[in-house]
Amino acid sequence: MLGNLSLDESSLASDGSNLTDLALETLSIHLTAMEPFHPLLLLPGSAPFVLLEKKILPQVTAVVAEFYSAHPQEGPLLLFSNADQWVGVYIEYKFQTPVGTHLPSLANHLARNIMDPAVQKSSIMANGEKAELVLCEVWLQILDQPFTEALKDKTSPKSRKLRGQLMRWVKWGGGGKSRRLEASGRGPNKAAGRP
Repeated sequence: MLGNLSLDESSLASDGSNLTDLALETLSIHLTAMEPFHPLLLLPGSAPFVLLEKKILPQVTAVVAEFYSAHPQEGPLLLFSNADQWVGVYIEYKFQTPVGTHLPSLANHLARNIMDPAVQKSSIMANGEKAELVLCEVWLQILDQPFTEALKDKTSPKSRKLRGQLMRWVKWGGGGKSRRLEASGRGPNKAAGRP
């Protein structure tokens, strides 16, 4: 911005911060956490915000640090939003030293290595790059689970409990891959899970 002035860049400083401090690399990550959205998640410091922050942030930060072999600065920007009843998560990291924040495959690395079943793998984006997943569809009927209207509401405790059970089954039976599951009525006293 200083035009054609001939500058020694190592000498440039502002309020005690040098150029290295001022030109930090920024990395932005978007994902959806399949947790029911609560309006208090819009308020940093609220109890729901802090609880979800403690659940999501350490996992994502550990995977990012592993990918870059460098730890981002502490105190990343973290925001939650309403993503169709689920929680949209935005995290912005800065690094003290230059790293290739636009390297490909971080989104895929996050999708492979974040083990929390609440994280919707297909929603993961890193600096605009979307995780590339192999999608498959599985239909099943659960004979000993009566279908109730509560199972239609994906944020209800019954629906979340059943989805958690099915996620564990799919993860064990499907080589560790997670799926998105929804319930719907299929005949009398039947519940169906749909990835």
